[in-house]
Amino acid sequence: MVNRFKYRVNTLNFQPPWLILLIDVFFSFVSALLVFVFISQSDNFYFQIPFYSSLIKFTVTGLISTSITRSYRGVIRHTSLEDILTLLKTSAIQLTLLFSIEIIGITLLNNSSTIILYYYFLSSVMSLFLFFNYRIGIRYVFVFARTASAEGLKVGVFGAGESGILLSNYLKNDRANKTTVVAFFDDELSKCSKLINGIPVVSARGLEQYAKKNGIKQIIASPRLISNARKEELFEACKKAGVQLKVIPHDDIWFVEKKKPEKLHDIEILDLLGREQISTDKAEIQTMISGRAIMVTGAAGSIGSELARQIIAEEPSLLIVLDQAESPLHDLVIDLKNLKPDVKLVPVLTDVVNKKRLDYIFSTYKIDVIFHAAAYKHVPMQEQHPYEAFYCNIQGTYNLANLAVSYEVGKFIMVSTDKAVNPTNIMGATKRAAEIYTQSLNTQLGGKGTQFITTRFGNVLGSNGSVVPLFKKQIAAGGPLTITHPEITRYFMTISEACNLVLEAGAMGKGGEIFVFDMGTPVKINDLAVKMIKLSGKELGRDIEIKYTGLREGEKLYEELLANGENTKPTYNKKIMIAKVRPYAFQEVVSQFNEIFSYMNEMDEMGMVASIKTLIPEFKSNQSRFCNLDKPVKDLQQTKECV
Repeated sequence: MVNRFKYRVNTLNFQPPWLILLIDVFFSFVSALLVFVFISQSDNFYFQIPFYSSLIKFTVTGLISTSITRSYRGVIRHTSLEDILTLLKTSAIQLTLLFSIEIIGITLLNNSSTIILYYYFLSSVMSLFLFFNYRIGIRYVFVFARTASAEGLKVGVFGAGESGILLSNYLKNDRANKTTVVAFFDDELSKCSKLINGIPVVSARGLEQYAKKNGIKQIIASPRLISNARKEELFEACKKAGVQLKVIPHDDIWFVEKKKPEKLHDIEILDLLGREQISTDKAEIQTMISGRAIMVTGAAGSIGSELARQIIAEEPSLLIVLDQAESPLHDLVIDLKNLKPDVKLVPVLTDVVNKKRLDYIFSTYKIDVIFHAAAYKHVPMQEQHPYEAFYCNIQGTYNLANLAVSYEVGKFIMVSTDKAVNPTNIMGATKRAAEIYTQSLNTQLGGKGTQFITTRFGNVLGSNGSVVPLFKKQIAAGGPLTITHPEITRYFMTISEACNLVLEAGAMGKGGEIFVFDMGTPVKINDLAVKMIKLSGKELGRDIEIKYTGLREGEKLYEELLANGENTKPTYNKKIMIAKVRPYAFQEVVSQFNEIFSYMNEMDEMGMVASIKTLIPEFKSNQSRFCNLDKPVKDLQQTKECV
């Protein structure tokens, strides 16, 4: 019987506003009538209050004040403090109207009495009492109906702050889910042993025991609210208790935006390695993008696609997404159209080295800002095929930069890499060459025309071909996880964070800067692998192994963000710094580029690499056949690495 009642209530649709309005007017009339009956016991009151006119005035002013505040449009089953405040406002407006009418009657017509004001006040109090009670009553009928039955999922919410309460309310009011929030868990002892909306707040240190005792099957947390070390402790506690740990996505607090709870996911390595939420100057970014024509090259890649999504959110007048990968570009266009269907979107399927095609695009569209993310990036692959790295990373950037100047593009923001710092491989060297060309071109322009800006950062978590997706595949296959060296270390940041900083650096740049990002603490790849094995529910050494394969061609043990002799100066955003690098004369760079291009035309790999080593004297090959091109070194360790 109870379950049938719950089902019937849960399947009720929201009632139309006109019906709520009629109910409110009816209760307004009833309250005035009840007060009149009550005070009619006193002859003094009864004979001084006209019955019919008073009822009509109170009911009509109630209708007018309700129409003004639109209190009838609130969904009663979700009555909140805001709805209660609206009712108080409605009552205040009604009393103001009634008192105004009676005061006018007293002063001008002398046909009213101050006693009637007392009657209206009592009627207003009575109507508020009825309004509050029937709304709260209906709300709790629905709350009772939505209470999870015996087979429902019992969950705990980590964090008894505002976000935790919002999450709890969402789960309680969601008609589709069958969950009951059993407890809030919090690290602050001052919050513990208290109740929030009838739900106990429990010390997070006792999570394991409390979860087992009360049959909790799932803990939901926001990874942004706790430190990385605490996330790992929480994960271990949940694992011991046999409880799932679910997290709210980094980039989307779904319960605030009323999205589906399916957005929750099991805790992942990105949640454990994620850093504190960054803050950016949205106004500066919006000024650079809103109403302007923007081009993103390499738009189908990990960085390019996220840049495109963040850019289209700022509503440019035109967004050109350029890439040579057909299927990923097609998928990106569908996503972008769903995000902002009103923004003009132009997909361009071509390569950045196709100068004739690029020239057509530049001549057809007046481009204001270019984000150049197109590049070949896999170190071992580019070490084996240097021509392709030179062709895309150097020739492609050269083509785009020159066209940007010719067609008077306002800003050219290049996405570079920490591998360009003291490069030991072809990929890093070609990106450093691209940096040098755009910087020297900016100097040559002397502050007139296109502003060339470079952004430099390390690895991004979860990008195509990065270590995280590779480890996931290897874990799914039963291992082993392959690592080139037990001491290899890398900087990491999330794709969303990297793109956010690229946009801000682009907005603040005036031309000629190389912006480097605060990448936080470097991460040992070995530690990353161990954490991912734990997250998968497996045990290192028993279920899965780690295998060391040796450094690959061109690979470093440690990446750097600054080259020898470089230092930085701060910007207004503590996450973004400007690298102070040695300048290059434009004609010298052009001469060296022409030499590189001549070797490229002859398909002379050794000539190409020797020429770029002249341009970038700090480029020393590592674990590569190009080590022979470096000058003899006395350092024994470096000599061994070049063998």
